[in-house]
Amino acid sequence: MKINNMTAKTSLEIEDSDILVIQDGEDTKQVSVGEFKEFLINSSETSSKKLINQTLDNVIASLAASKYDVSVLKTYTIGAWIGSTSGNVQIILKDNDTNKWLTEAELNDFVAKEEFNVYLMIKDLLVSATSFGVKDFVTEHPTGTNPVLEADNAGFIKAHFDNLTQNEIANITCDDVIIHQKDTEDFRYVFNHDKDSFTNSVPYVESV
Repeated sequence: MKINNMTAKTSLEIEDSDILVIQDGEDTKQVSVGEFKEFLINSSETSSKKLINQTLDNVIASLAASKYDVSVLKTYTIGAWIGSTSGNVQIILKDNDTNKWLTEAELNDFVAKEEFNVYLMIKDLLVSATSFGVKDFVTEHPTGTNPVLEADNAGFIKAHFDNLTQNEIANITCDDVIIHQKDTEDFRYVFNHDKDSFTNSVPYVESV
């Protein structure tokens, strides 16, 4: 009997117990309408979940790749001076957007940020400051010491480094003073050096 000669059933008449004929790689077999419906539902649900997961993965990857595109780049200029063999390094930071040296209050906010630290490059090794604190330039220095810093009401970071020899201190240049500040979703930080804002008064000695 040909299939198109058989009695037809409408969608309203089909029951889960009705039998369908299928053919796989081995033979012609039967399957109930109920089992076939369950297969279609499960297959569709799995495909939908895979599609949703793939879409979410793509969205997450795109967000991760572009999250810093909306962040603000903050650039600062590092200035510093070293006046003795005590291991103290005084550091000032200029906000390049305003062209002003940071005040004591601004520096206190800055150093309180996550993962802030001060380093020196000594003999190709990165040395972390033993301690550091923020002070007001005008309070710590006589009037007229530096008119620019006084006009900006600047503050400075007083960083201390233990166990440095005189010659190690004498060899410190402006590029050896390193500030680390962790980037955030809102800001990225870049620190430049200004040799005209750096002074090292410690002499190098041939023999100690």
